[in-house]
Amino acid sequence: MPVGQVRVDLDGESGIFSIVVAPAERGRGIGQAMLRRAVAEVERTGLATTLTALARVDNEASIHAFEQSGFRRRGGPGDGFVTLDLVLG
Repeated sequence: MPVGQVRVDLDGESGIFSIVVAPAERGRGIGQAMLRRAVAEVERTGLATTLTALARVDNEASIHAFEQSGFRRRGGPGDGFVTLDLVLG
């Protein structure tokens, strides 16, 4: 049974990263595993050289997962979201 979804919307050499984990599955490390596997696949295929993610400012678990996977905050929260970037390669 699916427990989440990962999507990367490509635009040239960059991609916008999106991840959703089913509410019943959160807090078990599944999102972190999905995130790392998706980043590895994008890097392996060379589809993008940079990834950008948006996380709600109050979603500390999501922000932490992105940071643990190498994403870095681009600045402060804007419009209720934190922007994080990852340079691949």
